[in-house]
Amino acid sequence: MTNYHPPEVKENVRGISKLTEEVGELLQLLGKLNVFPSGNHPDGKGDLKERIAEECADVRAALLFFMDANGIALDLSRVSRKYELFQEWF
Repeated sequence: MTNYHPPEVKENVRGISKLTEEVGELLQLLGKLNVFPSGNHPDGKGDLKERIAEECADVRAALLFFMDANGIALDLSRVSRKYELFQEWF
C-alpha cells in the first residue's frame, strides 16, 4: 500500500480552497435565512444577518486574496454595471 501525496499547489490556484470554503459557509447561512427570514435560526449561534455580514467579509477577503495571488484584475466598470442592474431588478 502506498501513501497518498497530494500534488503541489500550482501558482494559478492559490487561495481557491479558502475561497471555496468561505463561499460555502455564506451559502449555508443564506439558505438558513431563506427559511428563517427573521434571522432567528434554531441552531442558537446568533442572528443570521450578523453571521452573514461576517461571512460576506470573509468571502470578500478570500476573493481579493485569490485574485491578487493569481494576477486577476478586478474590472471595476463591470462591478458598477452589475450593481446598477441588480438595483433595477429589486
